Amino acid sequence: MQRDELVVTRPEQARALQDTGFLGRFLEPASPSDAARALGMPANLAHHHARRHASLGLLMEVKRERGRIYYQLAARTFKHHRSLLPAGDPDEHTAVTLRQLKERFLAAYQACDRMEDGQNPNWHVYGFDREGIPEVLRGRGVETVSEARPAHFQARTLSLTPDRYRELVRRIANLILEAEAEDGPQAEPCTLAFLAMDGVLQEGSADSHYMASFVPAGEPGDEPQSWDL
Repeated sequence: MQRDELVVTRPEQARALQDTGFLGRFLEPASPSDAARALGMPANLAHHHARRHASLGLLMEVKRERGRIYYQLAARTFKHHRSLLPAGDPDEHTAVTLRQLKERFLAAYQACDRMEDGQNPNWHVYGFDREGIPEVLRGRGVETVSEARPAHFQARTLSLTPDRYRELVRRIANLILEAEAEDGPQAEPCTLAFLAMDGVLQEGSADSHYMASFVPAGEPGDEPQSWDL
């Protein structure tokens, strides 16, 4: 039976968890051949990965049907202590992820830019105090862009106490995790990335903010939804 959460305790399990693209195909029962077709990889390689992940306790066999073995994730969420991986492993994985984020975001940004029809502004906003950014999303009464989930980038440097910083990070992280998955013909995957760090991005940039967004403004007078952060 699939667990809600599983704590892994072996380094080889922690390293295997970085294969998120493959493991993500088994949230529901699926055969390695199903995963191979979805990911565009050779079937024999998919079967090899599935057997390995099963031997590590990350996948579990749930049924056999017409000569096929169906696997499912052993848990919906996995976690391990950071000390489980040797020094350098998490940094390497983070570096790869950041590079992928950069590449995919720039591709999404360029796709939105190509769709720009001159009626919908591509907002580039620079601010140097504690006000301003909300006004852009609050609205100028423009039309919606043709892209269903337009690219959006936002960076802000604030002065916060350590306790306020940690609480803000926890709340934003939980907000992303708690976002409800939607069903229906218009519901498709999208990626939200959240970064936080100590210090300023550039010297002299305290209380500055920058936003480049294709998300359209709302109707005049619309107020942004409050998330009580």
